[in-house]
Amino acid sequence: MELSDRRAEPRNPELLWGKAIFKDVAKDCVINDLSTSGARLRLTAFAALPDRFDLFIFETRRTYKAAVQWRAGDQAGVVFEQASDLDDTLVTALVDRMQHLETVVQDLAAMVADLRGVGAKAAG
Repeated sequence: MELSDRRAEPRNPELLWGKAIFKDVAKDCVINDLSTSGARLRLTAFAALPDRFDLFIFETRRTYKAAVQWRAGDQAGVVFEQASDLDDTLVTALVDRMQHLETVVQDLAAMVADLRGVGAKAAG
């Protein structure tokens, strides 16, 4: 019997963008097989993903309390324990803040690269 035949509800195979949020960390993830009760996630590093975390899905503007049910490589299956809608003002502020911080990280990486170049010239 196919896995999809055993599921209690249909899943949306569309790929969505989200953030797994825990402690002071927000990790990008791709959400697939979304249903009202859970989803399949793909992150670059699941070792740091805790058993419970908040999952924000940009397209739906919803945040879910998620619990990991299974892990396999860079994927994890989660069940939603609770969902909440976010108002547009908060969503916009969060997205703006994340974009700003991503720019700051890129700027810092460029500065580090420049400093390494200066150090290499001084040593040579």
